[in-house]
Amino acid sequence: MLKLEKERILPLLLSLCLSLELLQYFNLLNGGGVGFSVHVGRLYQFFILPFLLIYAASIKLVINKYVLFTAFPYLICVVLIGIVSACAYLLGWYGEEVSGFRPLMEYILYIYQLSVFCFLPVLLIKSKNQFICFLNYLRLVILFSIIVGIIDFLIRGAFGYDLLARAVYDGVDVGVRFHGMFGEPRDAAVALLFYGLIEALLNFYKRGSLQLSKRKIFLLMFLLLMTQSFSFIIGVFVSFLLLVSFNPQFVFVQHFRLSFIFLFFSLALLFALSYFERMQRYFDGVSLALTSVFEKDFSSLPPVFSGQLPNLYPAAVFFERLLNVELGMLLLGSGLGSVAYVNAESGFWPGELINPHSNILRIAIDFGVLGGWFYVFSQLYIFWSASKRLCNRERQNKVALTLFSVLLVGASLAHRSPVIIMSLGIMLLAIGFVDTKHSDRKQEIK
Repeated sequence: MLKLEKERILPLLLSLCLSLELLQYFNLLNGGGVGFSVHVGRLYQFFILPFLLIYAASIKLVINKYVLFTAFPYLICVVLIGIVSACAYLLGWYGEEVSGFRPLMEYILYIYQLSVFCFLPVLLIKSKNQFICFLNYLRLVILFSIIVGIIDFLIRGAFGYDLLARAVYDGVDVGVRFHGMFGEPRDAAVALLFYGLIEALLNFYKRGSLQLSKRKIFLLMFLLLMTQSFSFIIGVFVSFLLLVSFNPQFVFVQHFRLSFIFLFFSLALLFALSYFERMQRYFDGVSLALTSVFEKDFSSLPPVFSGQLPNLYPAAVFFERLLNVELGMLLLGSGLGSVAYVNAESGFWPGELINPHSNILRIAIDFGVLGGWFYVFSQLYIFWSASKRLCNRERQNKVALTLFSVLLVGASLAHRSPVIIMSLGIMLLAIGFVDTKHSDRKQEIK
């Protein structure tokens, strides 16, 4: 009986650490200059983590050998981020009036998210049954938020009543756009892709297929469209570029027709979104916005892009570094968290340290081109190792997981979200519970 309870309770506690983090509606306090906000998910984490750590200390912690090798490039990347950031701070790349508190806080927060959302589940979940329970609990919480979001979307469209604000602390109405309890519509878009991955894995363990039913695909595509998220559009195109850059054989040799369909879908999505008034304003003003970035002059920036200033100013700084051939900062970046100081130098937000919403710009400034490439590669490597391990020679499953991987990584590059770290943890868990005669499950390392 006790064993049965452990099989269910531990996955529940761990799943709530992840799923509640995604429910940005329960944001109680804006982060301001500290770098992180306060919401119900983090309060729950601070309450439950001591018990989970005590439990972890009381058991024998083992990790699958193959899982460790798969995660190794990403672990190296995390260590290098800390080393390069420390060197950048000592060399003064952050700026002249920068204290070490914010960069250190950014790194601690990154390690914290990596530990809680990725490595803690990998260490504590010991069986496939626990893993399936973990996925089911995640699915239930996210599905609940989606259902509430659909009700809110329908009421807002039919009666003009806003059932769900963006967050508790500010009560902002995001308009007739799907956002669920995930906060911003762009957060909802990433969460919907994450939900699709969870559904695909559960389907894999039930029926041996990673493919979703046509009904679920249609619902997810419709809700993604209804987010009207410009970040999601960018994410889809970034996903295609990732496929071409990191897996050209998939695009040009193995699945050329499918890749063409993927590109056609991206263009069709762009065309469909152009009919929304909000998106029309974006498309009409994009040339002026690009001119503002190239000239680093935002006086004539279209009003619809005013909320994108935290993204546009770092883009202008990166373009300036490119013109000035500042090789050190271009290749290795100016250190983790330095993009907030770049925005502070603009003078648009006096006394505040504002991070961009776009993760790709954050990576470009913080990690540089070379560091950013290795960062993205180390994430895709985990997904594609899982694809080889899970799918073996099953072509359709490999295709499904490859598309999920580039969409999730692409969406997380377009908009910063903890979803990508959660997805990496889930993929590492999936690798550890593969039923093959060559499984390394018995080859464990203390």
